[in-house]
Amino acid sequence: MNILKPGTGNQSANRKAAVEYITSNIFEAESVDVASGKFTSTDGDSYQVSAYAETPAAFVSTPNVGKSKYSIYASGLRVLMFRQLKHDKRSFVYEVDPQKITLKPKSSSAEWLDVSKVATRIWVCTSDEIKLIEKIARTS
Repeated sequence: MNILKPGTGNQSANRKAAVEYITSNIFEAESVDVASGKFTSTDGDSYQVSAYAETPAAFVSTPNVGKSKYSIYASGLRVLMFRQLKHDKRSFVYEVDPQKITLKPKSSSAEWLDVSKVATRIWVCTSDEIKLIEKIARTS
């Protein structure tokens, strides 16, 4: 299930594709702002979507810029990180509180294993099915 395009310059198009996939297949959305990657589900929860096409780690912030700007921390929302694997027909959607993601000192990327550890829910997506893994109880 490859819906994202690898390479620099595709961030906006990839986020748009991830938002459309998530709001069509995982969540029912009350409102969607595809340009910003934000949506509110029909149960009232708001999310920020980020998309990663075949990356070895999750780029979560701009180097030397605080957590409040140009990062998954900026919106203050729970984040849905759409990860497409290289040479694999699966993609993953991780629901995370960005404040719980651990970064190595002087790094702007989080290891996928660290993202997985703090995810409250993970959806494993293929062209045939979507499986939900509930890891811990969510708190709003």
